Formats: sequence, C-alpha cells, structure tokens
Amino acid sequence: ILLLGISRAAFAERAVPVYPEIKTEYTNEIQPVDITAYNSSVSLLAESQENGTERYGRTAIGKLGNGAELVKIYDMLVSGVRNFDETITVSINFDLSIDDAQEFVDVITGSVTQAIIGDNPELFWFGKYDSRYHILYGDEIGCVCNSEKKVKSLAFTPQYGVGQTVAAAMTEDMENAANSFIKQADITEGMTDYDKALALHDVICANLAYDDSQSREWIHTVYGAFVNKYAVCDGYSKAYQYLLNKVGIDSHIATGAGNGGSHAWNLVKLGDKWYYTDVTWDDQPYLDFYYEYFNLTEEQLTAKDHEINKTDYPLPICDTRFYIYKSKSSDMRAEWY
Repeated sequence: ILLLGISRAAFAERAVPVYPEIKTEYTNEIQPVDITAYNSSVSLLAESQENGTERYGRTAIGKLGNGAELVKIYDMLVSGVRNFDETITVSINFDLSIDDAQEFVDVITGSVTQAIIGDNPELFWFGKYDSRYHILYGDEIGCVCNSEKKVKSLAFTPQYGVGQTVAAAMTEDMENAANSFIKQADITEGMTDYDKALALHDVICANLAYDDSQSREWIHTVYGAFVNKYAVCDGYSKAYQYLLNKVGIDSHIATGAGNGGSHAWNLVKLGDKWYYTDVTWDDQPYLDFYYEYFNLTEEQLTAKDHEINKTDYPLPICDTRFYIYKSKSSDMRAEWY
C-alpha cells in the first residue's frame, strides 16, 4: 500500500495550494480492497436531464486524456461526498504505473475536483475552510498496486464542514430560501432563458450583501448567500448558478482575478452560446440596477478588469454578442443587440 502526499486542493477566494512530500509505505503482500460500485453517472445524468441542464465541467473532463476514467471518478467522488463517505475508493481500469500515480492523482485533485466544485454548488458542506484554504481532501491518498507496480485503486478521504445530519437540515433551509428567491424573481413558463437569467441576476443583487469583513460563516457558499444573505464573490456566483440550474439554464463557475485580486464569476449558457456574468460586481449598493458585467464576451470581460484563470479542461468560448445587455425599458424587460 502506498500513501501519496498530495496538495490540499484549494478553491476559495484566497486559496493557496500546498504540496506535501510524497510519503510511501510498502507492504510485501497487497491485500484485496473492497471497492464500492457506484452507478452515480446514471443518477447525475438523470438529474441534469430533469431540469434540462448539463454539468459542464463533467463533460469537459471527459474530453481530456483518459476522459472516460476521469468522468467515472468524478461521479464516484460526487456520489461519495453526497453520502458523506469517510473514504471513497475508486478502481483504476487502465494501465497506470506507480511511477505515474502522483501525476494522475494531481489531475483528480486538480482538474476533476475543480470540475466538481464548478458544477455542484449544492455541495456547500464539501471541504473545510480556514483563513487561507478550502481543504477538500486529507493530506494523503491511499494507493493499492499489484506485484507489477500497477495501480489498482485510489482511496480519497473527503473533508466535510459539518456532519451529515446538520448538512441535511442546512440543505433544506438553503433550498427553501433559494425557492423564495425564484418566487421573488417571478419566473414563468413563458419567459425566455434570457428573461430568466436577467430576473435572477436582479434578485441576487437585490437580496445579497457583500461581506466586506469576510468574517461571517458560509460566505463562500450557497447557504451563506440564500439563508444568511451575505456572501463574497464565489458565494454570489454559486448562488446565481444554483438558481440558473433550477430554471433549466446551464452555468459554470469561472475563477481568476478582478482588478488584480482573486475573484470568481459565472459562465452562463443562453441558447447554444456562452456568456460571462459577474453578479458580485453588478451588485452596486447605491444603484437599483447595474448591468456592466451581465452577459459579456471574453473580449469585453478581459478588456475591462478581469483575468481568467486557465484550466486543464477548456472553458466555453464566449464570443457572441447576441444576448449582450443594452437597456432596460419601462416594462422591465431587457433588450439585446
């Protein structure tokens, strides 16, 4: 059995990754490992199809090298986290030598986990926050290999901010609060996706306050946004994403820098095109409505004051101006170019 020291995968606003040294423990005989068979890919896809959305990060990592394996691991990690499993063991069904294990683990704790965080705002209790880190896994990854030094399975120890019973109660409170936001937005069946995105943008900006002190609990999460109504940029973005997904609009979290500081915002799919929206910076306390960062192309966003982090999986191309915000008319409907 090998224990691989890995990074504390960090996706908070001020996150800084840590890379401990690799720690190796050998045994003369490899004991068989009971690997739980998850079939979460079916439930995840059914869940997405139910509200008409896809999980962009999950789709994107499937296009990387060993993409099918990465999607399977994504599904197993999400299923395990939802079940509050103490250890999530994933089988490796391709030729992976122990010499290449650390690199593959880095892909899982990097790209795959980044996709999970970018896709699933409802998993707000996944990980523990401290002053600088969002710690998602323990410091070591268990690795079982055979006599030929081929990796057969990897074991992850997810970290949870609260226990399962508390998380269930918090999730119920979060969902009830989120539904009140949707009700306030007055979403109806006859609305276009653009109208829905605009209405949800407005209700987020009308109800949330930015926690300048950054001292309140859960400000990086949908719980903090919907229940406490305080958040920082990733809390704003996850709240907007959650509402968009609830009404059938695809969204993914983008990260990078805004005016030189770490920042997060949304990718939003309208029709078959993607746009950038920054609800945090559109929430101006002295203005009723502000749309400077609503439905922008990449060129427009980066020309202003944003720098987009590069990910190991490609982000959507945002280059069309069809749904760019133009003005708000007296009947409270937006126009576009």
